[in-house]
Amino acid sequence: MGLGRGNVIITTVKFKGRKEKRREILQTINGISDQVKLLKGCVSVNSYQDINDKNLFYHVEKWQTQQELDDYLKSNLFSAMLGIETILAEQPTVDFMTTENIELDGTIVAQPFMVRLKE
Repeated sequence: MGLGRGNVIITTVKFKGRKEKRREILQTINGISDQVKLLKGCVSVNSYQDINDKNLFYHVEKWQTQQELDDYLKSNLFSAMLGIETILAEQPTVDFMTTENIELDGTIVAQPFMVRLKE
């Protein structure tokens, strides 16, 4: 089942890397991102670095449908994304939200339905 027009599911993975593994983390995130962009239902993939902590990264994906997201969450790509846990300072966290509507000025009004993986 698809979301209404303009609505997407947003997945955010937060990584806190170990300083000496920063390059390896970036290479892994970028390599996986390039593959995720090609998957059916993936609207966009972007990775960000925290402005105050160069070892803190956010990987943000947008998906068209819950089914397409579910297929990705069961995939080897998602497992590989979380598999870099051994080179991180902390376990990665994964949060999900869906946009309910977008305001006329472009502001996204989001309703979180947070799910934490790997408690």
